[in-house]
Amino acid sequence: MGKPKMATPAERQQWRFDFLRELYEATGSNTSVSVVFSAIAASAEIPPREWDSVESYLRDRGLIERRGSGEQTSITADGVDALEAKLDAPDAPTGALPFAVSVTHHHTYNGPVGAVQHGDDNTATVTQSISSQGAELLAMLAELRAARGEIAPERARAFDAAVTSLEREARSESPDGGMIEMVKPSIEQMIADTPQLVELWQRIVPFLVAMCATG
Repeated sequence: MGKPKMATPAERQQWRFDFLRELYEATGSNTSVSVVFSAIAASAEIPPREWDSVESYLRDRGLIERRGSGEQTSITADGVDALEAKLDAPDAPTGALPFAVSVTHHHTYNGPVGAVQHGDDNTATVTQSISSQGAELLAMLAELRAARGEIAPERARAFDAAVTSLEREARSESPDGGMIEMVKPSIEQMIADTPQLVELWQRIVPFLVAMCATG
């Protein structure tokens, strides 16, 4: 297997902006709210190998900070100011984000897309390109998402982002095992105090392990 293609400076700059934007929206720009780092990075579709680089840059700039055990990330007041300035002038070098970005390059979760479509009865229709195992996993992930009301409100958006990442890998012909392994602990942390979701998650994990083995 060859080495992954090195990211370009423009790609890294876009990922930094995308992460900060996802974090800004997930926290409602509230600096006292923290969310799971890996869920935000996954929602922004940043390759796992780049997560440390993105975090280091934004943290060194004082735009984000880690809290608690280190899994939780919050946006700082400087991060809010930098993001809002960049949204107003995406092509200009604005303060802590001195590079141009695309503001339309946005991955925020806005409901189910692609092969799975949820109706009022929470059923899922899966395209033939997805294996039967993948279809079963997608159905369980849909059930997991449907129970999101059990999650603390401040974690709901990050929870949706993490589930969306797993859905994307379940549909993929070449699932990213690294991405799956990074997202799993995030979900486990968010549902730890919710027995109903823990029980469902325990049924999902073997499918994720199998997917990592084939990815």
